[in-house]
Amino acid sequence: QKGATPEMLSGLGQTFNDYNVVAVVQATVADDLEYRFTPEADVRESTVLIDPQGRTHTVLPEDKIPTRLASTLAFLKPILANGIGPMGRSMYFLVFPGNDAQGNRLIDPLGDGQARIRTTNKVHDFRLPLGSLLPDKRDAATGESFPGDFMYNPYTGRPLDVSRP
Repeated sequence: QKGATPEMLSGLGQTFNDYNVVAVVQATVADDLEYRFTPEADVRESTVLIDPQGRTHTVLPEDKIPTRLASTLAFLKPILANGIGPMGRSMYFLVFPGNDAQGNRLIDPLGDGQARIRTTNKVHDFRLPLGSLLPDKRDAATGESFPGDFMYNPYTGRPLDVSRP
């Protein structure tokens, strides 16, 4: 059978459930107009997750990341390097805790609110839910598809429905 089975996809989802994983690329443009990518150690040291209560969370040390999650992320690394070159080689997957001490989700990617990531010189805000994790929505009248976090067709103003394959 080709493709992933529902069981495989469920297992993969479970691998990520207790963590927040962010892919980060940091670079500067040098005088010769070439990108100078920031070394992984510097990216790991300077990046924090800011939860909705304003608390900061540091990147988990590699020895605290479960083997299955680490293996999954390691599998992706050469794919990105081969697909997008130097940027892919300099893209680092940073793993943050997914839950607070009481077991509550720090950031729910399918919930409402905002996620924040602070890197060396910038705070990056992400509106939740993350549309890339939601099923597409469709305009029944035009047949157009839109990301899952869209409520209305941006061209017509019509309400959108969850797509059916």
